[in-house]
Amino acid sequence: MGAPGPEAADEGGAVPSDDGDDSDEPAEPLATSLQAAEPLEASIDPRRDADDIELPTTAEELGLDEADLERRPTVPPPTPPPSGQAHEAHERPAHRPPSRERDSGWVAELWVDHAWAATRDSDQPVPDAGPPEVVRLTTDNLIVGRTNLERGLHPDLDAGTDAGVSVRHVQLTSDGHRWWVEDLDTANGTYVGTVGEPLPTEPLGQGVRVEVDEDDRVFLGGWTRLVLRREG
Repeated sequence: MGAPGPEAADEGGAVPSDDGDDSDEPAEPLATSLQAAEPLEASIDPRRDADDIELPTTAEELGLDEADLERRPTVPPPTPPPSGQAHEAHERPAHRPPSRERDSGWVAELWVDHAWAATRDSDQPVPDAGPPEVVRLTTDNLIVGRTNLERGLHPDLDAGTDAGVSVRHVQLTSDGHRWWVEDLDTANGTYVGTVGEPLPTEPLGQGVRVEVDEDDRVFLGGWTRLVLRREG
């Protein structure tokens, strides 16, 4: 009997494949094969919040042997710096600029005070009130008075034309931080008062030194008011 023709093969069964596989199982659909070949990351939603992802934390979840973990050496925490070094950056420098080691300079203001002049028994005319004469103090010991050209006497701080001021009226002394005033046994006396209080009525005693500050006022002569204050 002759070999069956092509028609017989179609009717009698499947034609063997070229590689000799005689399996009768149907071939897997192409779409299913591609899905199986896709990586697992394709199924992860990239929009998922990271806070929703639970990471393994225990030795069992991480696949570690607990006995092996116990044999691992314990790493001590870092040693903190000594307490003396903690504030090293905030310590004052050994050598500070001279401007920070000493107080700011002082100046003297000479005013025409009409209120003080009204308390004096004097016939001399009082100049108009105006801005004070400001003199920078460059020494810690000086004399306040009035210039006498005939005798060639010139005080360190000249009170001007106030005839009630003596040639050597007041001595000012300082220790670099504070000032003292002393009357030099004058005929009209020296008075010290404080801002906001009534004008003084009692002169300084002979040989008495009184400390004065920026809130104090020194009155002398017929109208002169002397103020000492820090520069600036």
